Parts: sequence; structure tokens; C-alpha cells
Amino acid sequence: MSVLAYRPGNGPGGVLPHWLHLNEVAPAGSPKHSAEYAMNKDQVKGRVKEVKGKVKEVTGRIIGDKTMENKGKLQNATGKAQSAFGDVKQDIKDAI
Repeated sequence: MSVLAYRPGNGPGGVLPHWLHLNEVAPAGSPKHSAEYAMNKDQVKGRVKEVKGKVKEVTGRIIGDKTMENKGKLQNATGKAQSAFGDVKQDIKDAI
């Protein structure tokens, strides 16, 4: 298990940033590290494609590039389909 080390004096005023709390780190074997929370390859890749597509879509909209915006929408939809496929795969695996 890898845990970030904290030494007093790190950061402003010697306190941890509000987003980093060592007590939130779950040890191996805990429910957060069980198969219940694991994602399969299709779920991960699909969600990554969704994010990339959304970024591309918004960037295209901001700079006024309709082609980029449409490519982003397509990539986002492709990612949603792939992650949905992964969700179904996971549901089948969980049912077995």
C-alpha cells in the first residue's frame, strides 16, 4: 500500500490541502479495493473516450470549429457506447 507521507510544515501553514486527507486512503482488501469497485477495460477506455470527446466538443464550440465540435460529439458517443458495453459485461460477470 502506498500512502503519501506528510511532514509537518508541508503546504501553507503546515496543514494538508483540503483535498488530501490520509484517513481517506483505503487499505488493500477494504471494500474500496474489492472487485465490487473494479472497472473492466471497456468501462475505463469508454469513460476516457467520453472525457476526451467532451473536451474536444467544448474546445470546438469555444473556438468556433464545427468539425472539431462534431468529432468531439462522436467520440463522446462512442465512449458512452463502449462504457455501456463494459457495464453490461460487468453485470453479467457479477451475476455469475
